[in-house]
Amino acid sequence: MRCDTYAMGAVLAYGFRVYPDAKRRRETDERLVLAKDFYNPLLENTLESRKYAPFRFEFLHRAKQRL
Repeated sequence: MRCDTYAMGAVLAYGFRVYPDAKRRRETDERLVLAKDFYNPLLENTLESRKYAPFRFEFLHRAKQRL
């Protein structure tokens, strides 16, 4: 527990750590794996697209700036 004070007055801030049980930890780990499995192929596809067609992204970037 921590108490912070400021010059304009006293502000109490309590910090607590919550440790999940085994079920919640497993659910959180599963969600992280799903997010990783979703994001990494998207990122790889984007990087591959930019490698083979960089002019296309430059055109889209310029078109957005005009709006």
